[in-house]
Amino acid sequence: MGRVHIIKVDNFAVDSARYLYERFLAIEGTVTLAGGTTPRAVYEQLNNFNCESLFDKLTFILGDERLVPAGDVRSNAQMIASAWPKLLVQFPDLSSTDVVSDYNRQLKFENIALAILGIGNDFHTCSLFPSNELDLGFNSRFIKTHNEGDGTDRLSLSPKFLASANEKVLLASGEVKGKILRELLRQELECRTSISGGFEIEVDNSRINQQFQQYPSLLGLIGECAIIVDDECYASLLKN
Repeated sequence: MGRVHIIKVDNFAVDSARYLYERFLAIEGTVTLAGGTTPRAVYEQLNNFNCESLFDKLTFILGDERLVPAGDVRSNAQMIASAWPKLLVQFPDLSSTDVVSDYNRQLKFENIALAILGIGNDFHTCSLFPSNELDLGFNSRFIKTHNEGDGTDRLSLSPKFLASANEKVLLASGEVKGKILRELLRQELECRTSISGGFEIEVDNSRINQQFQQYPSLLGLIGECAIIVDDECYASLLKN
């Protein structure tokens, strides 16, 4: 069963950064980072927190990456290094002839303490797309996928390792993301429980297992998940 907390914040970037920093203080192990425009503003705000003091107990890695030349503006590594220059990250070597295999060998973690996620308009998360042949039986930490939308090959957390993360934090802002979440969580929203600053829902694992190939972002809802949203996203999420 997935227990999902939807948390509405006033200042999305600042409040999301504060939430993540508080989680960093409470955990130890591996943290995976999301790419995209929504997390960028949050990473920029994390420069204002003393994350450097946590590098001895936290290892930061990418949750996914475009297999493009190093330094390409489309690269998640390039975005994160620019937005959060104080952060130490184990980036994949994009100059390698086999980036995915090399990243699997490079990283030694057994499980993910916290996965920072986004959600795409096609319900993808990390670089797990509905058009991919996804299987929870993949034992590799990372797999190679393909995005038909922009034609790029990707490195992505495998469905199994994403699903097994101890905690997930999904960042979503704006009306469109609220609409996407409303479609994803339509049946669960009918049984939501109000909590301070938002509400809580439960997502049945059997539904996730049956539908994650169509809605890969469901994998981020297994176990403990917080979805942080702004006012616009929250209003769109609950729109009838």
